[in-house]
Amino acid sequence: MMVSNHEKQIKEEYVYNEEFTETFLDSDQSTGFRLVVVDCVAGSKIYELEKTLDGGKNWILINKDPFHGKSGLVKEINFEYEDYGCIVITNVSGTRLTKFVTYDGGITFSETESYFTDNGY
Repeated sequence: MMVSNHEKQIKEEYVYNEEFTETFLDSDQSTGFRLVVVDCVAGSKIYELEKTLDGGKNWILINKDPFHGKSGLVKEINFEYEDYGCIVITNVSGTRLTKFVTYDGGITFSETESYFTDNGY
């Protein structure tokens, strides 16, 4: 599914719809990353990570399981640089947030923080 230019949000914001969530680098708006929903179980989603180098015309799969088997809902995706990015997912009820960080452009992710919230998001 393509996103029109007026729907595409650049900088620290990201585009979200039911099928994918994407973000583009501030410094190079042709380079971007998106999480694509590949499955859904009880409202929780399973994602794959894709990358584009041409502003979203073509996407390549770079990680089939960025969250190490965990499912959830994307709260935030942000890549400051092509190699460094972080993604925050939440459980369906919004009471637990988990942060994943990559230093190799999304090939691998490390779970860096996991915490509970009092009032959801």
